Amino acid sequence: MIRPVSALLVLSSLALPSAASAGERRVSIGSFDRLRVFGAFDVTVTTGSPDATVVGDDGAIGDVDIRVEGSTLTIRTARAGTWTEQDRARPTTPLRILLSTPRLSAISVTGASKVSAAQLKGASIDLAAMGAATIGAASVDGDSLAAQQVGDGQITLAGRVGAARLFDGGSGTIDARALDAGDVVVRLDGPGTVRAQARYTAQVTSTGLGTVEVAGRPKCRVVAPAGAPVTCG
Repeated sequence: MIRPVSALLVLSSLALPSAASAGERRVSIGSFDRLRVFGAFDVTVTTGSPDATVVGDDGAIGDVDIRVEGSTLTIRTARAGTWTEQDRARPTTPLRILLSTPRLSAISVTGASKVSAAQLKGASIDLAAMGAATIGAASVDGDSLAAQQVGDGQITLAGRVGAARLFDGGSGTIDARALDAGDVVVRLDGPGTVRAQARYTAQVTSTGLGTVEVAGRPKCRVVAPAGAPVTCG
């Protein structure tokens, strides 16, 4: 006969989900120079031959759809949106996705993903962070850069470009203080924050209540009808 205490232990062990085990899934991909991410992932992009690896819970690494169409690699959740008993055991930590590509010139993130790129390079570099997305680029090298942040996310940039256009339409932050730009155009339409630096010219338009700071000694043109704080030069 099973004693009452032993029976409770047995029932408890059946009710508790098993500990998640770490797994790794390699994905065969072609060459790409543009990246789009939908959902909540932790994405790291390095320079090298095209490659993609998903790292995380064994039961979740197969739930990611990674594919290249044209020159764009897209990452999104592949699972159907049904909740099951198995979902109770799914980890709350985002899956890690490790990518490599010879060159990357554009990143678009919608959701709560974090994307870190070792290098962005190209004549024209485009960045977009929607929602709670975070984009970071350690080395930017290009003729022109356009970055937009709509939501409460963050874009952080370092490197050198000829011209930069920065748009913040939410409560998030664009931090381009480490981006050496010749000319800068900033537009702020919300309570967010934009920080940048310029060597030659800076045009700032602020219709929101957030903060704009442009360092350096550029020739400044500022339009701020709402009276929001703007520092230039």
